[in-house]
Amino acid sequence: ELDTRKENYRVTLNSLGEGLISTDKEGNITYMNPSAELLTGWKWQEAKNQPLDRVFHVVNEKTGRKIENIVKRILEEGQKSEWENNTLLKARNAGTFVINNCGSPIFDAKGSISGAVLVFNDITEKQRAANAIKESETRYKDLVENISDLICTHDLDGRVLSMNRAAEKMLGFKFDPQANFNIKDILTTETKKKYDDYIHSVLKNGQMR
Repeated sequence: ELDTRKENYRVTLNSLGEGLISTDKEGNITYMNPSAELLTGWKWQEAKNQPLDRVFHVVNEKTGRKIENIVKRILEEGQKSEWENNTLLKARNAGTFVINNCGSPIFDAKGSISGAVLVFNDITEKQRAANAIKESETRYKDLVENISDLICTHDLDGRVLSMNRAAEKMLGFKFDPQANFNIKDILTTETKKKYDDYIHSVLKNGQMR
């Protein structure tokens, strides 16, 4: 029964998509799952009994500075470390991954810390996609702000959500998104009717005319 349980645990840990490394109370590696092997470039048998820092080489994504050994902190404080981002993992095979990671102390039957477990995810593609979206938003914002045409966005009730600089210049005031300004406040009665008809047509046909 004990052997069966151990095998079930082993299969479960080996099947995880996240990298998992466990250490003893000295911070030396006692186990790595296949995902951890793939990300670090180390085989478990090679990494076994090695100090974590030698295998799990991480630096700050923005500064490039070496990050404090997360397991060392866990062992010293005896507290779980929540998910941390902005981390680059430099693999043994020269690969580099953007990761997030967390860890927890391991307690023995007497309640004493006997080691720690570290879990980490490869978020390289997710980070790349997020950066691409951010760059696209920045380009869009720059385009809208510097174009000479008046651009104003509002919700279905007419509440203004944004204005570019050209619109602010024409209206003669700085737009405040908290001011609850309505686009119809600057329209005449006749213009409001035309504007309502135009917006209704755009929403109905899904295109400007």
